[in-house]
Amino acid sequence: MLSKKELFKLFSDQRPRRVPVIPFVMQYAAKIAGIAYRDYCKNPESMAESQLRCLEEFDYDAVNVSSDAHRLAEALGGELFFPEDGVPVVKDPPIKSAEDLKGLSVPDPTKAERCRQRIRAIELLNEQRPEVTVIGWVEGALSDASSIFGPTNAMKALYRDKTLLKQLFRFSAEFDRKFARAQVEAGADIIGAGDSLASQISTENFELSVEYTKEIFRSLDVPTLYHVCGDTTHQLEVLRESQVDIVDLDREVDLAQAREVLGPDMVIRGNVDPVLFVQGEPTRIEELSTTCIRDAGEEYPFILSAGCEIPPDSRRENLEAMVRTAKSQG
Repeated sequence: MLSKKELFKLFSDQRPRRVPVIPFVMQYAAKIAGIAYRDYCKNPESMAESQLRCLEEFDYDAVNVSSDAHRLAEALGGELFFPEDGVPVVKDPPIKSAEDLKGLSVPDPTKAERCRQRIRAIELLNEQRPEVTVIGWVEGALSDASSIFGPTNAMKALYRDKTLLKQLFRFSAEFDRKFARAQVEAGADIIGAGDSLASQISTENFELSVEYTKEIFRSLDVPTLYHVCGDTTHQLEVLRESQVDIVDLDREVDLAQAREVLGPDMVIRGNVDPVLFVQGEPTRIEELSTTCIRDAGEEYPFILSAGCEIPPDSRRENLEAMVRTAKSQG
């Protein structure tokens, strides 16, 4: 495992002694630890145990406290469903109209139960393994707006009611600034933000969302990471201007093209096909990992990972193959 000092060379004119490898593990970490994902999402001790058990098994370079995108929705009184071994969903979004936002106070994440749980998980990770880099997590403006208003309503508002959407973005970003700062105070070394719908909207609309997500990044004094799902090739120029430190790209994006657009100083993370961790062979994972490193530019800052979350049914030898490939790139 790379030390924090070594890993953070990514953000300077130096380079770590090898390619860092940081898989995005949530459900897979819980499975490795034998913990139901419902408990992982709701119990900080379970989350910390799962993350550290998976780290010990595979010896990669950082842990994270992401689990689901709905902590703000729950803090606002939204009804969630927690399957025993699946990602929670919002059954009843707390915001139904512009009227619901009027006079609504932004929740204090240090008082909302599941937000406190994420903060506590960071504290536990630091107490148990202080040498490990911890990635905290919030949501991008579009992701949080979709969670609290419902994804269909949010997508409709992109075209029918930009005024309401901006209010949702502003509200969400204010919450996430507070939540991110609380996680940094608890010991998070990097803050990640996710926007799973980035590939589904126009560049103009994504640019609008990013204007608010930027507020989260600008408010922090630690490196930041922006995770976007799907084919976001058409969003690369917006991502370049997002003021984030790490752009986390899914498998559909060509990393050579991404490097050309994002420039030599942007840290890129990605982007081995996550499906192949279930269906593929270790030799294929090694091949794709090597290609990712080459295409992102071996002389430029890069973190090897899958394009998105490591699926819970992944074969352990495939994750081992990705980690092994990164460690061979000295």
